[in-house]
Amino acid sequence: MKKVLSLLPILMAILSFSLTTSAQLPEWNDPNSLPKWMTPEEELRRDEIGRGFVPTQPPVGPVRNISEFNRLQGVLIRYPLGIPLSLVAAMSEHSIVYTIVASQSIQNQAINAYNGAGVNMDNCEFILAPTNSYWTRDYGPWFVANGNHDVGIVDFPYNRPRPQDNAIPGIVANYLGVTRYGMNVTHTGGNYMSDGMGIGASTDLVWDENGNNQAYVLQQMQNYLGIHTYHVTIDPQGEYIKHIDCWAKFLDVDKILIAQVPPSNPRYWAYEQVANYYSEQISSYGTPFQVIRVYAPNGEPYTNSLILNERVYVPITGSGWDNTALSTYQQAMPGYEVLGFYGSWQSTDALHCRTKDIADLGMLYVKHVPLHGLHQYQQEIEIQADIIPYSGQSLYSDSLFLIYKANNGVFDTVPLLHTENNTFTGKLPVTPSDTLITYYLSAADQSGRKETWPLIGAPGARSFRVTIPPDIVVAPDSLVFDNYYQMLDGQAFFINNPNDTIIVIDTIGMFGTGELPWYLEPESIAFPYTLNPGETLELTVFIAIPVVLNSGEFYTDSIIVETNAYSHSVMIWLHEDMLSGMETAQVSEHNLQAYPNPFSHQIGFEFNLAAAQHVQIDVFDLRGRKVASLLNAVKTSGSHTVIWDGSGENAGLVPGGVYLVRMIAGKSVSTKKILLNP
Repeated sequence: MKKVLSLLPILMAILSFSLTTSAQLPEWNDPNSLPKWMTPEEELRRDEIGRGFVPTQPPVGPVRNISEFNRLQGVLIRYPLGIPLSLVAAMSEHSIVYTIVASQSIQNQAINAYNGAGVNMDNCEFILAPTNSYWTRDYGPWFVANGNHDVGIVDFPYNRPRPQDNAIPGIVANYLGVTRYGMNVTHTGGNYMSDGMGIGASTDLVWDENGNNQAYVLQQMQNYLGIHTYHVTIDPQGEYIKHIDCWAKFLDVDKILIAQVPPSNPRYWAYEQVANYYSEQISSYGTPFQVIRVYAPNGEPYTNSLILNERVYVPITGSGWDNTALSTYQQAMPGYEVLGFYGSWQSTDALHCRTKDIADLGMLYVKHVPLHGLHQYQQEIEIQADIIPYSGQSLYSDSLFLIYKANNGVFDTVPLLHTENNTFTGKLPVTPSDTLITYYLSAADQSGRKETWPLIGAPGARSFRVTIPPDIVVAPDSLVFDNYYQMLDGQAFFINNPNDTIIVIDTIGMFGTGELPWYLEPESIAFPYTLNPGETLELTVFIAIPVVLNSGEFYTDSIIVETNAYSHSVMIWLHEDMLSGMETAQVSEHNLQAYPNPFSHQIGFEFNLAAAQHVQIDVFDLRGRKVASLLNAVKTSGSHTVIWDGSGENAGLVPGGVYLVRMIAGKSVSTKKILLNP
């Protein structure tokens, strides 16, 4: 797979500015933890970083680095704590809290403190290991799924000479019973984030700490983490730490939160530069990143938050901008519960730095690239997703759903059906009036897991628009038959395709009671009928049978033209006065007789002609469809008889029922109702 190095373009004039500041390091007086930065003594021991690190072969590919906003089974912290007990209690309500303790005595202290704070002890587990600090984010494990869908841990040389902290990923791997993969790239968790689909992000600290060997770092990130696109930028904070979580955070595959400072801030230009950069980059969904800004005028660490399944824990400081920050999260992450927590937070060190997400080892992973933008109308739109149970348990085939709604309607459900391998497809039905489709996915497996995509389900459902489908033009929209010559000669109507794409006419049928029989010519048209761009179909409507109505009333019926998207109606109008006049003419001129009537095997039609004329005799069903042509020839004057044995135009016998016989002789019309007994 192609490796992409994304570097933030900086003008040469800007490069002349220092990317760091001489800001005073925060005071540190916590005896239970080394500070986030390197102490003067540690600065002298930089050469120890990576010493003794044991690299391994990379995972079997393809590799996926699991993101923080994927399904988690818990969070890793260390006791003595760097976070408030109220946060531990909140996290334990819905997730496992894994606490690193140096000894049984420390574990007992933690248990007592947790019980006193109302922590759910059923969701607490303890890992016995010494540590140098409580920055579990920086030295903690990175989770990946290999090509066999087994979850493991990627370890790396921690960028501090702190051997106890550096050992934690391997210890956690042993505790969880998963494979440890050693990636020999000096790094730190606070300076790395992943979208879970192959895109990662860091500041250029990662180059600095690896001898500026960018090609090597990129190759390792791809081999061990599956990162094919690595966004490496300047640090807009210009601080000593250069961690990306101090000013940015992936909220979803296509959403990134970036801090915003006022124009008076000397680093304003840098914040705007990285924000503009990400707005021009393409996410794994194939769309530009949605860049969301959170206002932090005084260095408030709002981006330094933790996403833990359906909850977001945000550090707040008592600033007047706290509520605005929480509202920004809520608007960017609808459906999530956004909670603010006070703590000993600093602009370069807050809640995220002191917690580390633990992936759900048996997660039910739903991979899907959502439809977006405008799509051509079609009656069904396919939605595909890969559904992979990392637990190894089987999926419930009757619990795989595509859940959708059109416009502002209510959600409906169609099944996701297996296509191949881990791929499933749902066919989303669309009607011509459905211009906005909103949807999400749901799945369940036999491990007891039920998952939605996106993780938050309906509140985070994705949408796309559908074009209004092309339409035919039918003219005229009504046919008025005001004399019997029009009934005999027929009236034309036209169906035109003015579009640059084909339109399929599914059928042309009747809407009504069948008391006004009509038929179309040419009768040879087969449906569905493809109407090419610019093509016009000309049809002629004939009235087969005159009908006597109540005096002064119109009689109507409709021809319905159905395409794959629309239905058009062409009205047919007849008036009683015209019909009754025809009946008088029929009886006096032809005296058409039928015998025997009803009949079973054959029937004879007798008529008289005053002079030689062209005679046409046809049989119609009650819907006006011609079923048999009995005569079409010139006949001499006098009496004539025509026999019909019930055979249709397609050689077979017609079914029993009522039929209508029409005889046209010159300009005169005669009709007779007959009954065929089966």
